[in-house]
Amino acid sequence: MYSRLATQAIMVAVMTLLVASLVATACAPKTAPAPAPATLATTAAAGPAIPTPTFSPPVSQDPAWARVIEVAKKEGKVSIYSFNFTGDAGIAISRSFEGAYGIKADIITGRGAEFLERVKTEQRLGQRVGDIFEGSVAHSLNAKTAGLLAPSMDIAVLKARGDFLVDPLGIDKEGYILNESYISYAPYINTNLVKPGQEPKSWSDFLDPRWKGKIIANDPQISVTWYNALVPLVNSGILKIDFVRDMGKQDLMFATGDYEVIQKLAQGQAPITMISPDIVAGSTAAEGAPIKAIPMAEGVTVSTTALAAIKDSPHPNAAKLFINWLLSAEGQTAFHKARSTAPIRKDVQDFRHPNVRLPATVKLVVVGKDDADDSAKKFRDKYYPELWKK
Repeated sequence: MYSRLATQAIMVAVMTLLVASLVATACAPKTAPAPAPATLATTAAAGPAIPTPTFSPPVSQDPAWARVIEVAKKEGKVSIYSFNFTGDAGIAISRSFEGAYGIKADIITGRGAEFLERVKTEQRLGQRVGDIFEGSVAHSLNAKTAGLLAPSMDIAVLKARGDFLVDPLGIDKEGYILNESYISYAPYINTNLVKPGQEPKSWSDFLDPRWKGKIIANDPQISVTWYNALVPLVNSGILKIDFVRDMGKQDLMFATGDYEVIQKLAQGQAPITMISPDIVAGSTAAEGAPIKAIPMAEGVTVSTTALAAIKDSPHPNAAKLFINWLLSAEGQTAFHKARSTAPIRKDVQDFRHPNVRLPATVKLVVVGKDDADDSAKKFRDKYYPELWKK
């Protein structure tokens, strides 16, 4: 009996205390909740080297260009026949452009000669698919000659051509073909075999007897690299034609292509090469190879790749907008960051490996239209035999 009464008393007391606590809590002034514990930043799993689209296009002050943008968005798509927009670069370009304007960039990759015939067939049948032709200058010039291209002189970026390191209209002043990127053809040394101060400073230094039998180069009977690099230097007056003949007396070591040249240089099979494209040397330098580009006092050759709007395409305004975007700082960043290459704009970072970059003061001799015509090919056929003539 006692035990049951005691237990009931205890239970009544506990309930009384609980009710009092609830009342006190309800009547107490409200306080801010305690801050949530800080979370540690985590690193996402590594993926492709693709820039995140962050570009917010400015509102155009030009009514005509604003109209191009408006209609381009309604078209909703642009189809690009491309040689260079492959892999990470293609993904970065399509994502960034769509992120900026909401327009899908459909990139179809392949060879320029094949696309040239494809565009001809589309226009002959009246079943047009492609909006943009992208690739080599030579194929672009052929497309223009065939009447397959439309001019892009009214795109917005051309109003500030001073922003460019390489002129977009350097190949075609009429604006049918626009430069989009460049490749430099500079000499390279093996830094283990050529010490600082010993490397050539000008093109004439390659004729020094101490380099005889020590220069590796592309076989000019196989590769076009010599053609790309020497013709503009001769046509611009930087080199005399005698230089080509005299190089034939230097007992050059020949390789079958750009990659073999740079690999043999990296392996120490030769201390120096006269001409190598930076896009090839850059990947080798990134692997830790002891190679480095050396500037020439007279300048170095650069070749360009180009893009153009296709005539009577299904999405003409989207084509213009894409070309304008690719030549803008945002487009150049997306393209060249993904490729680890150099932009044609002054206001965009050079993404090449440090051992491939040349000083900003080095003159760039751009391969022009006159360097790609029949007279240049005749130059090659006439004077290149001097390089291997014994």
